[in-house]
Amino acid sequence: MAGATVAPEWRDHERRVFYRNVLYVGAVAAWAALVYHGSLKARFFLDDYLHLHLVERIDNLLVPFARDLMMGAFYRPGVFPFWKLNFMLAGLHPAWYYAFNLAVLAGSCLLLMQAMQHLTGNKGVSAFSTLLFAVSPITAIGLLWLSNRFDLYATFFFLLSLVLFLRYLRFRRTWDISISVAAGTYAFFCKEIAVTLPAVLLLSGLFMFHYRGRDPKLTRAETPRIFLLSLP
Repeated sequence: MAGATVAPEWRDHERRVFYRNVLYVGAVAAWAALVYHGSLKARFFLDDYLHLHLVERIDNLLVPFARDLMMGAFYRPGVFPFWKLNFMLAGLHPAWYYAFNLAVLAGSCLLLMQAMQHLTGNKGVSAFSTLLFAVSPITAIGLLWLSNRFDLYATFFFLLSLVLFLRYLRFRRTWDISISVAAGTYAFFCKEIAVTLPAVLLLSGLFMFHYRGRDPKLTRAETPRIFLLSLP
């Protein structure tokens, strides 16, 4: 199926929303950096050294996908490339690992803001949801505990898949759904909780149909298409 052409007015509207979201998330990220700045002085924990040992010895990024490196404890090879990238850039300086986590958190906040904008079209709801996510203790665990960054990275790719899926429902661009599937698959490789993604996509599509079906910004022709495309 060929990708649909987006009308110029839609493209301009989406660009304005995106830039506004970037500004808001930038403010949230600055606040989060202030709250978590102490993490930049933190050291590695004991279990972090297992990951450091593996990235020091393994150069092929595909090895964790083919071999059980965690002795049956779990299978989450999607995080290995980020450990490897951190190790190549920063060696054994933990501050850069935590700074990288902060950058991923900022990216997740932007994706959540975008997802909520697609679902509700409400700036206030989107902003409040993003702020709650940024300050959540559950989010902090993945940020401040390097060995538990599985949650942080799985969340990033989970949200990326969701945003692209919602964009596909609205604009029918093939590359949106293609990258959404790839991001969702990679989220599963980061942590198995991403197996819930298909249900979330379905419910999100249904919610968009019912909640935004009355939105004048969505055409009458578009709302039934959103409903049909949200079905598996």
